[in-house]
Amino acid sequence: MVVEQILIVSKALIIKNGGRMGECRKDGFLCFYKLLQIIVSVSKEKDNMTWIHISLTRTDKKQLPTYNDMKDVKSALGFDTEYAYQVFPPQNNHVNIHKYVLHLWICADKYQYLPDFTRGSNSI
Repeated sequence: MVVEQILIVSKALIIKNGGRMGECRKDGFLCFYKLLQIIVSVSKEKDNMTWIHISLTRTDKKQLPTYNDMKDVKSALGFDTEYAYQVFPPQNNHVNIHKYVLHLWICADKYQYLPDFTRGSNSI
């Protein structure tokens, strides 16, 4: 899926699921869903893969989004069937612009970076 298609589909789904749109840019958009403020952007990264980056914060900006918040946003944007990654880098590479924002990354090229840790058992 090309960048424009990803953004069009995600915008339509967030509205269909009860969200509302904010500012739109060429590479992404701002939207609001439930009590969350979300920025979605898409770009080709150094690994030559197209990545979807989802930043989310609670609109009150007084606490981090919950696991369920992140799961709901991923679903509302139409990425139910995709792997999403939350990154915990080494401390010397840690970046924290806002203490109440979390991020998800999804490889739009359908590449799965992680092995199946369940080993086919549906359990860890």
